[in-house]
Amino acid sequence: MQQPLKKGKLLLVTSVVIILCSLGFLTNAAKAAEITVNGEVISYIQYLEGDSAGILHIYSGDYLTKNFTDRDSLPTDAKWITFFPITLPLDNGIEYMFSRDGKSVEKQYVHNWTDIPSDVKWITVSNFDGDIGSGKNPITNQKYRYSVDGVNVVESATVPANALWANLSYYETISNGTHKRLRYEKVNYTLKLNPTPPVINLTKSPTGWTNGDVTVTANISSESDLKIQKWDYGIQNESYFNTAGNSLVGSSVSVDQNRTITWYARDILLNSTVQTITIDNIDKDAPIITSGNMTIITNQKLEVPITITDSKSGVKTKKWAFGNQNESYFLTGGNTFTENKIVVDNFGTYTLFAEDHAGNKSISTVHLYSADLEGLHLNEGTLSPQFSKEILSYDVNVMNTVSTITVIPNAIDSTATVKVNGNLVSSGATSATIPLNVGSNTILIEVTALNSTKKTYQVKVTRALSSNANLISLTLSSGILSPEISSGDSNYTASVENAITSLTITPTTADATAKIKVNGHAVNSGTASNSIPLNVGVNTVTIEVTAEDDTTQRTYTITITRFPSSNANLSDLTLSTGSYLPVFNGGDFTYTASVENAITSLTVTPTAADATAKIKVNGHAVSSGTASNPIPLNVGQNTVTIEVTAEDKTTQTYTVTVTRFPSSNANLKSLTLNYGILKPSFDSQREKYSVNVDVNVNSIDLTPILDDNDATLMINGLPSSSGKKMTVSLNFGANTIILEITAPDGVTKKKYKVEIYREQLPAPVDSLQIPGNSAPVEPAAPAPAPIELPQLVPTDPKQPQEPITDIIFSDVPVHHWAYTMIGDFAKRGYITGYADGTFKPNDPISRQHVALIFSRIFKLNPIQEAQTFKDIPLNHRYYETIKLVQQAGLYQGINGYFKPNENMTRAQIAKVLAIALNLSPTSTHTFKDIPSTHWAHDYIIALAANDIALGDSGYFKPESSVTRAQFVAFLYRALQQ
Repeated sequence: MQQPLKKGKLLLVTSVVIILCSLGFLTNAAKAAEITVNGEVISYIQYLEGDSAGILHIYSGDYLTKNFTDRDSLPTDAKWITFFPITLPLDNGIEYMFSRDGKSVEKQYVHNWTDIPSDVKWITVSNFDGDIGSGKNPITNQKYRYSVDGVNVVESATVPANALWANLSYYETISNGTHKRLRYEKVNYTLKLNPTPPVINLTKSPTGWTNGDVTVTANISSESDLKIQKWDYGIQNESYFNTAGNSLVGSSVSVDQNRTITWYARDILLNSTVQTITIDNIDKDAPIITSGNMTIITNQKLEVPITITDSKSGVKTKKWAFGNQNESYFLTGGNTFTENKIVVDNFGTYTLFAEDHAGNKSISTVHLYSADLEGLHLNEGTLSPQFSKEILSYDVNVMNTVSTITVIPNAIDSTATVKVNGNLVSSGATSATIPLNVGSNTILIEVTALNSTKKTYQVKVTRALSSNANLISLTLSSGILSPEISSGDSNYTASVENAITSLTITPTTADATAKIKVNGHAVNSGTASNSIPLNVGVNTVTIEVTAEDDTTQRTYTITITRFPSSNANLSDLTLSTGSYLPVFNGGDFTYTASVENAITSLTVTPTAADATAKIKVNGHAVSSGTASNPIPLNVGQNTVTIEVTAEDKTTQTYTVTVTRFPSSNANLKSLTLNYGILKPSFDSQREKYSVNVDVNVNSIDLTPILDDNDATLMINGLPSSSGKKMTVSLNFGANTIILEITAPDGVTKKKYKVEIYREQLPAPVDSLQIPGNSAPVEPAAPAPAPIELPQLVPTDPKQPQEPITDIIFSDVPVHHWAYTMIGDFAKRGYITGYADGTFKPNDPISRQHVALIFSRIFKLNPIQEAQTFKDIPLNHRYYETIKLVQQAGLYQGINGYFKPNENMTRAQIAKVLAIALNLSPTSTHTFKDIPSTHWAHDYIIALAANDIALGDSGYFKPESSVTRAQFVAFLYRALQQ
């Protein structure tokens, strides 16, 4: 062993790698021999005099294993030797350069000598750490000594792959900042090797053409034991098999197609060789049989061109046979043919057979059928052009008198079927009779061979147009034609009674293709014409006949005489109102009728039995079926005469006596008062009304207007007349006025009753009278009305109760103007007053007290979500009450506040009342201080429309406060409605 590496010194040791390879000058056929090669090895590397380092020498004696030794114990029969610098690896390790196959050079880093590959022909160190300090610097400018023939030694920067051995011989490096060069001592050693590669002999079986697989067998001879056998498709080199190829099991492989195979063998001394063989005798493709178009040659023989090809082994046998045959049939049967065609005697199916030299067989079927005609004949006309089986379309012209035709088709192939216009016809037989229309007629002859091949021949037969424009019949729906129809006459006459106002004519042509016009209108032969109107006197009818050829024409003329009418009767007589006695019929000439008094005139609609008759009503001409001018009717009897004059001047007179009854109308048309308002509003069918007037009104003026001015009128027993004003004195309290009306018929009577209540006490300061719509509670800005008005139903009947006689509150005496109303509400429990027994009628009413009273009177249904008010906490006395009226839509709040103690204004009261009572503005009434833009405009107008708010001298005063007594009065009167 060498001395260990001393600190500060760097010693590198290089060994000579002796590699087994295939010598360039040896051939596969060379006789095997063992040769000895003298190689070189470096014993040590010196940087300072006397300094050296211990290294390991690594070697292999069999290319399979490796071992280590020192320079004094180098083996003499190694396959290769290199060295391993123990303490000088780079980061990647020690780099080695080597060749496994003598054809390519590889490099590899290792960290331990055991990682050095064994199966190499030669190997040498190529890089390591050349710096003895702390850094790691790879060596540079390397040179190597090697030999490729075992005799001559070469030094170069590279090593060829076919070297026998190689050794690092020179490099440069940096050690302690000083550039150093290699110094070494050479030691020779001896290598023994056998450079003869294995010999491969490849054979294939079978060697002739086959349609199966081919077996390739390898016979390999080698001086050394074989280590690897591989094969693969294609032409490959030895390097290919280092990483690829198929490992061989046994000594042969089976090949299923034509291709080249490369065989590879390597012995344990790493001698390798390759051998190729080409497989080109496999033919698995059957011959290809192609048949051409059949040709009919002389003596009715059929010739078919046949082409049989086989691109590999070639065609060996060609045969044919009639009918459908299989391959077995042709082992002993069939007709051999050598030319590229077959000639047979009959139509039908034939089987073709072919076999190639590899034994592949083919079967093909050829069908020899024909869909051609060899002849085509017609019993009328001549084909144009002359018939030929290759020509498919023909024309034939025949006279108009030829209405049918027959066809005789002749097929070339007797097995083919023939159809004429879809009907089967035997070849050479006559078809069924084919009808011919005038003009073009198409006849199709379809020939179908047994192999379904079809061919269609077309014959277009043109039948000439007719020139017949005669009639064979001419009849009238009324009257008799004179003379009878004949082919020689064109002019005829006829006569009809006056009752015949129209007739039809039925002409029939001698030729059905001719066209007819009667008075210019087309008519089908044998069909009645449209109705022809007949005037009294002479009427001319023309019948024009045009033959099918559109050239020949003939005109027939009929002169028809219609006699005048003598009918002066009416078929109907109606009145615009009333009914006849007796019921109208044409045989009665005197009638009576009656109408109500309201009918002041009527019209008469006479309808003549004969449209030619003329009519006069009370001397004025009237068209039949048309209403006369209005005939005025007096009360009593009125005579109407209808005179009818026939077309021949015959006359007839009808008389109608119309009686008009006197009026039974006892209605008032209107009733107006100079004070107060009728409750309810006036309606002529309503007979009872009430009116409230102020205490200061001691009399009232009534102005009645009668519906019928001929009726009589009594007011409180005193006679009066329509439109006359009557003054009636009023007492305090209730006053009754009776208006009695007698109709003109003296029988019908009607009474109207008006109850007028005169106040006994001064009217309340507020002039609100009856419920109505009101504006939003919040005066600051208009608030939208609820989407749906709440259906607020009073909890009790709202008619006033019996008068209150006891003093309910100490500050509301009996003579107080609102005493009755406050007492009634107190009795019902709507109001309770204060704890000291007072009501405080003149104090303004607050928002919370209005809410409380509404919740007691009405059933409130929620129509919106509950809203929280900032000034109404949960413990507020009226929290639930305020929540209830807010959900019912009566209150919306003001900027999130309810302001329970603020006084209610007249405008705010108007809103709450309108919503609670579901009122809407149906009036155009206005107040001077309520413009249309006022937030409460609609609510206030709703109150006015329902006579609740009358205002004060045209003003409403919306911002004025409402007292507690006034509020009770508003509700009391509203609930009386």
